[in-house]
Amino acid sequence: MAIQDIEPDIAIGVKHANVPGKDEKSREAAKKDAANLQLLLETLEKFGFRAQVRAGADRANQLLVFVKIRSSVYQELVKKDLLRNFEFGLTDDDSGTYNKQRLIYEYLCSPKNLGGVGITPGASEWKFVESITSLDAYLTDSNVPEAAKKELWQPSFSTAKFKNLYGPGVALYFDFVRFYTVALAGLAVFGIIGFLKKKNYSIAFSFINMIWGAGVLVLWRRRTKFLANTWGVQNSLELERFRSELASESSQANESKQRVDASKRRFIKQLLFVPVALAFGGVLLTVQGLCFVLEIFISEIYDGPGKSVLTLTPTILLSTFVPVFTIVYNAITARFIDWERHDSNLTRSQSFAIKSFLLNIMTGYVPLLISAFIYLPFAHLLQPNLVYIKRAIAGRVRSDRYAYQYLTNIKSEDSFEINQQRLDSQYFYFIVTNQVIGSVLKFGLPLILTPILNFVQKLLSGSKAKVDVEEDSQEKSWLDEVRRASSLPEYSIDDSFRDIALQFGYVTIFGSIWTLAPLICIIFNILTFKLEEWRLSSGLFFKPVVARKIDTIYPWDIAFFFLAWLGSIVSPLVASFYRHGAKPPKKFGSFGFDKASVNVGSTVGLVTVLLLSEHLFFLLCFLGNKVSDLFKSDKEIENDDFQNTINLKKQQYSSREIPNIVAPDDSAWKSFTASSALLQAKNLNVHETVESEAKNRTFEEPAGVSSGVSRAPESEGSSKMTNKKDLLEKKRRELKELEDRKRKELESRAEKGDRIVETVNQEGERASAIMDDNSHVPTTGHDYEKDIDKNVLAGASGAAATGAAGAGAADASKDFNTDNIASSPSDPSAAKNREYIPLEDAKKQLKDPNLSDHTAAPVDSSAGANVAPASGDVKDTENGVPESTGTNSADNNIADADTSVQESGYEHEKGVNEPSDKSTTESTVDEHGKKSKRKRTDSFIDAFILYLM
Repeated sequence: MAIQDIEPDIAIGVKHANVPGKDEKSREAAKKDAANLQLLLETLEKFGFRAQVRAGADRANQLLVFVKIRSSVYQELVKKDLLRNFEFGLTDDDSGTYNKQRLIYEYLCSPKNLGGVGITPGASEWKFVESITSLDAYLTDSNVPEAAKKELWQPSFSTAKFKNLYGPGVALYFDFVRFYTVALAGLAVFGIIGFLKKKNYSIAFSFINMIWGAGVLVLWRRRTKFLANTWGVQNSLELERFRSELASESSQANESKQRVDASKRRFIKQLLFVPVALAFGGVLLTVQGLCFVLEIFISEIYDGPGKSVLTLTPTILLSTFVPVFTIVYNAITARFIDWERHDSNLTRSQSFAIKSFLLNIMTGYVPLLISAFIYLPFAHLLQPNLVYIKRAIAGRVRSDRYAYQYLTNIKSEDSFEINQQRLDSQYFYFIVTNQVIGSVLKFGLPLILTPILNFVQKLLSGSKAKVDVEEDSQEKSWLDEVRRASSLPEYSIDDSFRDIALQFGYVTIFGSIWTLAPLICIIFNILTFKLEEWRLSSGLFFKPVVARKIDTIYPWDIAFFFLAWLGSIVSPLVASFYRHGAKPPKKFGSFGFDKASVNVGSTVGLVTVLLLSEHLFFLLCFLGNKVSDLFKSDKEIENDDFQNTINLKKQQYSSREIPNIVAPDDSAWKSFTASSALLQAKNLNVHETVESEAKNRTFEEPAGVSSGVSRAPESEGSSKMTNKKDLLEKKRRELKELEDRKRKELESRAEKGDRIVETVNQEGERASAIMDDNSHVPTTGHDYEKDIDKNVLAGASGAAATGAAGAGAADASKDFNTDNIASSPSDPSAAKNREYIPLEDAKKQLKDPNLSDHTAAPVDSSAGANVAPASGDVKDTENGVPESTGTNSADNNIADADTSVQESGYEHEKGVNEPSDKSTTESTVDEHGKKSKRKRTDSFIDAFILYLM
């Protein structure tokens, strides 16, 4: 039965050498891999799993361990989970389809002190475990990708299906995207009105924006509670935190106190990250400031050649620096998170999300803040100081330098102008251009990059051997799908929330700059909703999602609150600065300078607007949350009833009854043990396939032909020349063994007195053949060579079709020189002892069925089928000479003999031998006993030996 038909639960990718090592180091590594595999399989069996082994995506260095949980163990997991649910007030009965994979995955990865197996990929004793893939979603149901494709073109935005497929965590994300998009529609109405009235930088719109942000937070809080209680997952985050703290201090005597101490220690460690974040923030701000100064100098001050090209320099520098800076920042953050010692993947991912979002804020919003509060208010100060800037440059660069004439070529005071549209153009870039680029990178680039990387990898591999494995044809396609899925990254909800949070910040903080921003964001959110669903279900981007039981979008609800609060300050301030336009001279107030781009009517009015906006935001959030709590659903009221919760707990602990959860059927797995899985790993039919150009092939093997030799993959430091030498040496040993075997076969078939000689075939290759001593041929002193004609050759050619020793000798001697024959058939001393056999008697002997053992018997028409393969021209296993694939081998051999004699230039006419180009002179005796010189061809020797056989 195919493995997919017995429904494994999890596929574990394991590092393991599947081919024997060729040196001591690789053999030691193979022993270690075998020990690691045995540890894994025995641990799985100990904790209630059964396993089977198949080759992984890297056939040479990886295994896939497919595991199935025992039904009794699964029922126990459900029972424990329900006990925890009722203890913390969760009403989910674990009957959802997502719960099975969630429970098995959590059991497999949870620490041992929490009752789990404790397998964490790449950590401690499980460093050889590379991946854990849930065999769910598109791997078990082919309808999931098809349904996602159809949903792309449907107007429906339903989120109920996500809960059953991917769990509450993913369902909350999609529900938030839909809720947030609908809320943007209300703000977009005011934005369109403001745009039509040309009211950019409107204080009124900034207040509407602030109220809208507070309303989104309040209503989403109410929506979250409604969904959590409807799904029965309320208080899930509290339960997860409790388990994390319990795991960290489970070995201590006073658990309650230790849990508090562990929580305090982790909080202190998190506070110590603040100086690190500030240091990274200072570095980033410094680089951004330098690039800003360089941009202003090139675009606003410099007036030399190449200005249009040089203007791109700051952008290129930032585009290069930020990704590298992000990698370093994330690496330091990961070290800090390890130091914090999280015992839950959920709390660990949440901590990382908070720290990484701080960097996203600095890279996303700082350029706009610089333009709004540094460039536009103070850029006018550059105009009267241009002459001093030119003197400073001239004083630091020698006049004989080539760059002097360009660096000192700056604008005059009269030609200098502030870029009043800088803030507008930057905001348009972040709202439109940046989201287009982000969508292409997120949804399109992986589809293009994957085949390109595969192609490049194939080119880099060159003529290196490819390791493949023979598999059941019923399993192969599904195993290939699992291998591809196991190599994909895991889906992260935090990455998806990060993009939405950044967009929310652009709208709430800088929305008054361009009031059409909400409308543009609605379009991108609709595309994101549809494409994100397709990304999850297509199987082209991520592993199947492992569900998480969670009742909130924490920590992103905190991030949204922070951005809305920041918007309540910045948005009114930006609107107050530029609500009358940014072009001087101004008619309003004297807050700034006469030529500044800031238009403020009154300092007191500005401070009043800031205080009013911020305090109004907090007031709206506080009152909104209080009012929203009055509108609870019936389910919430039922779950919040204290007495009802007590009754549920008493009923659970007294009766110990659990819902009727159908356990997975593991009957087909009962025969699989750790020992049988180890045996499967040892018996994998792994072999090496050489794929290279024709000029690099060894022994002219066709590309892609299996060599049949198991061999360890080459080390990373070995060169292509070393690979070719090793392969050539291997082939030479194989050829030597083959020649020895064939020689033994010839020796077993040789008659008494025959010798095995080394000769060459038509292609010039060395070959072995039987040399007959002719002792079985009766002779007289008469020379019968002149009686040989084509008819005799036709009758004698049947011996060649049998594939016996005579045929080998005849084929092997076609290009054989007379010097290679110890005793020539035409030797005078040998001819004296030969007996003359009349031509007609020889013909009768060849046709007589009662011939002696040493005489070749006639061959029927089917003999060729037993001698040669059914199709194609192949090399004879004895001497490498191409042989016929037809069934009438006797006829073919007759034709070959006739053709050979004619082509050699030999004509038997009246006993006269006319020489050919390849003839040699030799002494012989004619029928009158006189010596004479005659010409003999190589082809004649072939025919003559064939007759004697």
